[in-house]
Amino acid sequence: MPGLFLTFEVGDGSGKSTQSALLTDWLLEQGHTVLHSREPGGSDFGLEVRELVLHRRGHIAARAEALLYAADRAHNIATVVRPALERGPQPAPQPDDGDPPRDAPS
Repeated sequence: MPGLFLTFEVGDGSGKSTQSALLTDWLLEQGHTVLHSREPGGSDFGLEVRELVLHRRGHIAARAEALLYAADRAHNIATVVRPALERGPQPAPQPDDGDPPRDAPS
């Protein structure tokens, strides 16, 4: 297997960003290559979805919001995550919440 995909699936405000940043830092210290992404927001499309979901005007139906998240996940996996897994250990920077990219060659 050329790469490994890990995800944090917990509710809002539970510390996903903090825990994923700590794990990223630890993996980098161990000499691993890391692609640190987020949903929504791991691609240009995801950034647009994130903006829409977080800063929308008016109400959005729960199903519509869930479908936006699902669309972003499908796009992020297809265009960011899967290609990185197929490339294997190479630097593939992806910023998280405006932080500098967390990447390093192995």
